[in-house]
This record gives sequence, structure tokens and C-alpha cells, in this order.
Amino acid sequence: MTVGRVFVTGLKVLAVCLVFASCFAAGVTLSGLTKIAQQAPPAEQAISTLPEAPAKPQPEKLLGAFLIFSVSVGVVLSYLILRSSWHGWPLVGAICVGIYGVSTVATQVDSLFSCRTSCPAE
Repeated sequence: MTVGRVFVTGLKVLAVCLVFASCFAAGVTLSGLTKIAQQAPPAEQAISTLPEAPAKPQPEKLLGAFLIFSVSVGVVLSYLILRSSWHGWPLVGAICVGIYGVSTVATQVDSLFSCRTSCPAE
């Protein structure tokens, strides 16, 4: 495999990652989830008398998870598309299963890392 072919394949994988990330961002924007995320959490009756600071969104954590998710989906899709001898509906089915698998695994990995950094030590 020549250097030019590796470069072109890398650009194809990057393009798939960008397309997926932009489609995901457009879906979030069109669904109205950005408005929900900006709302303040509902006031709850505190059991303790100590005042607690409201939880603030941390965009840097969300950006990292979003980038990891987009790259993992892009790599899986690129592998399925570029290496597949399938075409038509079998390829569409494999892509759907691939996206579902990455989405399922990525949320579990993200929750594992989030729990390790924010959960109290037992």
C-alpha cells in the first residue's frame, strides 16, 4: 500500500467521522435537546441543611466524549464500507448493527470513566 493510498483512506475515514458528527449535532439541534440542556434543574427539597452548589454543565467533558464517539463510529463505518464486498441492503444492515454496537459500548465506557473520576471512593 502506497503512502498516497494510505493518505486518501485516512481522509475518507476523517470525512465519515465529520459527516457523522455533523449529522449528530444537527439532530440534537433540531430535536430541541440544546434548549433542555440549558435549563436550570428543578428546585428540590434538600434533606440536609448544608447549601449545595448547583451542578454546572462541563462542556469539556461532553466534547471529549462526543469526539471519541464520533471517531469510533467513523472508524467502524469506514471499515465496514471500505472492506465490505456487500452492497445494498446487507451493507445497510451491517452499518446499522455497527452503529448500534458502538453506541451501546460507547455509553458504557463513558459511564465507566465518568464514575471513576466523579464517584466517591468506597
